[in-house]
Amino acid sequence: MAAVTGGRLTALSDGRTYPVPDAGLLIGRAPDCDVVLASLRASRWHARVVPGVLGYSLVDTSTNGVVVNGVRVDGTAVLIQGDIIGIGEQAFRFSADAASGEPDRSIFVAASVPPRPTAPVPTLPTVPTETTPRAKRPAPPSVKPE
Repeated sequence: MAAVTGGRLTALSDGRTYPVPDAGLLIGRAPDCDVVLASLRASRWHARVVPGVLGYSLVDTSTNGVVVNGVRVDGTAVLIQGDIIGIGEQAFRFSADAASGEPDRSIFVAASVPPRPTAPVPTLPTVPTETTPRAKRPAPPSVKPE
C-alpha cells in the first residue's frame, strides 16, 4: 500500500493551496480553522480532511452539508485524486502525491491501466440542497443472537 503523503486542497477561485497536516485540515468560518471561509453557508467548524490508513477522508461536521463531485456527503467520504469539494460558495480540488490504498502501478510495466477519470471543474461551486443526491452508506452488519 502506498503511503499517505502530500494531501492538499486547491481553491478553484484563486488557486491557493492548503496542505493537509498529519492532524488534519479544519475548514470553516471560525478564525481558528486552517481554511477560513467567509460564507454564511459555512458552519464555524464545517468539515475536516484527515489522513488515514485508507487514504484521505472528508468528515462533514456541519449542519449545512458538503458535496464531493456534486453528491452530498453523509458523514464521511474517502477522497481520491481530483475530487471537487463544495462548501458554501467555495470549491476545492483534492490532490495527493501518493494515493493510499491504491497499488503502485509502476510495478505493472506491461499492464495498461486507464487512469481513473477526474471530476470536471464546475462552473459554480455546488451547494447542497434538498435535491442534491446523497452518498449511499453501506448497511451495518447484522448482529446474530448467540
